[in-house]
Amino acid sequence: MECRINAEDPFRGFLPSTGRLVKFQPPKETTDANGTTRVDTGVTMAAKFRCSTIL
Repeated sequence: MECRINAEDPFRGFLPSTGRLVKFQPPKETTDANGTTRVDTGVTMAAKFRCSTIL
C-alpha cells in the first residue's frame, strides 16, 4: 500500500498550494510480522512551499 500527502487546494481544482508546514511528525519506521513500514519524506518542519508555473 502507498499513501501520499499532497498540498493541493480542492477549491482551486486541486492546484498545488503554498504556505508553511507548521507541524510535521511522520510515523516511525517499524518492522513486524506484517513487514516493514518505510517512511520517505522530502520535507522538514517549518518548510516553506512556493508554486512555480511550468509552461
